[in-house]
Amino acid sequence: MSTNYYLRIPACPNACEHCGRKQEIHLGQNAGGWRFLHRAYREYQPVGVDFPVVDRASWLRLLTLGDIYDEYGDHVTREDLIARTEAAQERRPRGDYGTYNFLANGYDFSDGDFC
Repeated sequence: MSTNYYLRIPACPNACEHCGRKQEIHLGQNAGGWRFLHRAYREYQPVGVDFPVVDRASWLRLLTLGDIYDEYGDHVTREDLIARTEAAQERRPRGDYGTYNFLANGYDFSDGDFC
């Protein structure tokens, strides 16, 4: 069983009707038996994010930009998500590092689309 987590950034106050929706950014996936897979944004950044997300520090910075929800729509606090990612560090590493998946500061990351 796995759970995906998302960051919801509110639309800017000057947004037109077309772009006035909340931005939802994939944060990563917690899958049983595996370490948490953090979503990276190396080549492009989602709207509302003005820095690359390439390691644990930049990923933690991302968490400060909005509210966190799981794929079922339940609100998750930053502290709870951080605790879940730390607890998952004791699990097996992904190990399939390559084009999209990489290791940064001992944490598993991917800048490929996954859910």
